[in-house]
Amino acid sequence: MDSRIIVRQKDDSVWIIIPAPEMFDSKSLTRSLLECNGITFNNDKEVLEWIINKDVPKDLSYMIVHKTELPSRDEYRDAWRFDGEKIYHDVDKVNEINKKMI
Repeated sequence: MDSRIIVRQKDDSVWIIIPAPEMFDSKSLTRSLLECNGITFNNDKEVLEWIINKDVPKDLSYMIVHKTELPSRDEYRDAWRFDGEKIYHDVDKVNEINKKMI
């Protein structure tokens, strides 16, 4: 599963949730342990919904994206912002990061 859950923080910064691959393998130990506790899934969408309900605070917005939709430059991770539709770089924060890198 190549989905990522993008969560918009109150300051517009982003929090990226990367679901564990074994969550999408119905035969994995993780899934077996969940099933022992009465938590079952019929498909990958239900897995993502469970992760969102468990990990995303109710007062924050989120979006599910493919991993290729994330910016490729990880060194600017602290400058990523989420406007509810897409992730972009905060130019002022990028400049601040660049100054620290010099």
